[in-house]
Amino acid sequence: MSRTSLAILETDLPASVRDLVRWVGWRGAMALIREMPGARIYSPMRGPHWSARADARFARVAELVGERNAEKLYEIIAGTAFEVPNCRAALRRARNRAVRASFDAGAPVEALCVDFGLSRRQVYSVLKEADEPTAETPRQADLRGQMGLF
Repeated sequence: MSRTSLAILETDLPASVRDLVRWVGWRGAMALIREMPGARIYSPMRGPHWSARADARFARVAELVGERNAEKLYEIIAGTAFEVPNCRAALRRARNRAVRASFDAGAPVEALCVDFGLSRRQVYSVLKEADEPTAETPRQADLRGQMGLF
């Protein structure tokens, strides 16, 4: 199973990724996350053209998201730094949902180990977990409020 076939929900994504998608578009955001995970993009108040290092970083960002989107990103984050998220948690949640769905569909544990590159212990650990609640399926306990304690 390849990572590209995993269904990543918008609720899985960190707020910084949702902002990045709004600023530079889906393709640009995915290109930055894929090519520069964990990188810090610093945008000085004077703009990106103030040192060779800043110019090189701006050129790399512009290459990934396009010149216009890079300028827009640098204007939005002017005077601050933006850390490109790596989305490991979102990918892990999507993988775990896919493992549970495959198991529910009848796939044996050995096949899940091979398909997802996990050990038997990891697969059983994932199968014991419950799916994380989404906006469509909130946890039952959340609906009961304090009365759920008694």
